[in-house]
This record gives sequence, C-alpha cells and structure tokens, in this order.
Amino acid sequence: MSVHRDGYKGKVVLGMVIDTSGRVMAGTVSVTASTDPTLSAWACLVAGDLRFTPALVANRPVNALSEQPLSFTATVIRRRPPALYLKLP
Repeated sequence: MSVHRDGYKGKVVLGMVIDTSGRVMAGTVSVTASTDPTLSAWACLVAGDLRFTPALVANRPVNALSEQPLSFTATVIRRRPPALYLKLP
C-alpha cells in the first residue's frame, strides 16, 4: 500500500528514553509497533525533534522510558495549474 495515496492512515508506536530536559536521548528510539515500514523510518527520524515534559521523582526531573503512539493520515493536495496570463499591447 502506498503512503502517498489520499486518505492513507498508519500508526507507529515508538519506545524511547526521555531525558531530564524533556528531549529524546540519542540512540534510544525503537519501533515497538507499526502498520508500515516507511512510516516507521520517518517516525524514527523525527523522534529527535519531539519535546516532552520530563518525568519527576521527588519533584526532580529524571530520565524515563516512554512509549509514544504517532498516527498519520496522508492528504494529497491537488493544485490547479497556474492561470495563463496574456500580455496585450
């Protein structure tokens, strides 16, 4: 199935460690479930851009293992060709 098809839906669940600043720790991202390998690869690439509120223990931020579900819906944008403009003398 093509991820470029209009209305295509998919889901990826990522496992990762969130550090004390709320960022995903490098090298800790893994796919725990997925409906499509292409979406899995994309989700792993964007995981580093995600930001979270860090977990707290005794009111102090700590590193924590997290699972994050990501849902995707493809929408194909159909653009009209540009209008032709005639320059009249």
